[in-house]
Amino acid sequence: MWSCLFLTERMVIMTEQEALKMCQEIIDNAPKENYGIFVGEDFNPMIKRVKNEPNPKQLFLSLFYENELAILFGPTNCGKSLFAIMIAEATCSVLTEQGDLRKVLYFDMEMSDKQQQMRYTDPDSLESHVFPATLKRITISEESLSKITEQSLLEGLEKAITETKASVVVFDNITFLNSRNQKAEEAADLMQKLKGLTRRLNVSILVLAHTPKRIATSSMTLNDLMGSSLISAFADSVFVLNKSCKGKDYRYVKQLKARSSEIEYGAENVLVYVIERAPDGRLYLRYTGTSHEDEHLPKEVDSEREALKSEVMKLADMGKTQREIAEELGTSAATVNRLLNPKPKPK
Repeated sequence: MWSCLFLTERMVIMTEQEALKMCQEIIDNAPKENYGIFVGEDFNPMIKRVKNEPNPKQLFLSLFYENELAILFGPTNCGKSLFAIMIAEATCSVLTEQGDLRKVLYFDMEMSDKQQQMRYTDPDSLESHVFPATLKRITISEESLSKITEQSLLEGLEKAITETKASVVVFDNITFLNSRNQKAEEAADLMQKLKGLTRRLNVSILVLAHTPKRIATSSMTLNDLMGSSLISAFADSVFVLNKSCKGKDYRYVKQLKARSSEIEYGAENVLVYVIERAPDGRLYLRYTGTSHEDEHLPKEVDSEREALKSEVMKLADMGKTQREIAEELGTSAATVNRLLNPKPKPK
């Protein structure tokens, strides 16, 4: 079967297969279309264009990938900073496409120099842990604390990334970035700007965040993240570090959101760690295996839940909305809703 195509006033005779191939090439090479701030492109040429690009590498298990904006959150004093520094160290050894060690920046807004030294020095032998040469710790000078704005923080972040040629950033934590106003809308705006940095600078960013007051017997969900859905919407990956009822030094990690992979460490397969001091002096989280999240949740409702419920009921009686109660008590709206509207016990 033959087809005719008229090109530049000249008729070309070709087979149907050749004509279809030519038409497909025309479609595949079609220029992108501009719609103001948006750019349009058909799916087929887009997929063909990026097919030969390398897939993003895992930086730390399936929890954190290249060029992603990830969130690690959890309760206060559960070891988030310890875990984040472990992740930062691990990413240094994941080679770039050029075969180089990755340069990683750890923005430390939580710990003093002395506190970090004590964490990574054996109290008996005084031997200190040796960090990778490509991992740099960044802090804010005391004289600059009174001059901080969100804009100056973001500008400083970008300057540090470009001048050091870093490919990974860990920021501890988002509360400091947004300390002047911790409303969810403000934090979401900040996350959107950080997401823009990952795309513009081809950098991977891990942000640490806190968990508001919650009931310890409940399974960890995205609702337990401060700002919940508004913040997590801009993240490619979200995972939580939580305390375990197995012992004061036991922790577990649960994966709550992933875009570059399947959820590998969900409720039925959480990562289990124990906080210990290593032979080289550092405090770290030693991996012990995986298990079901239920094994790490306390089974009895304790006085903490009753105390929180009492406060919630008191504020509700005053006519405050669930969102207002959550903001005042530093907990999530979902927790307030559960306390005000408990599910009936099965008969």
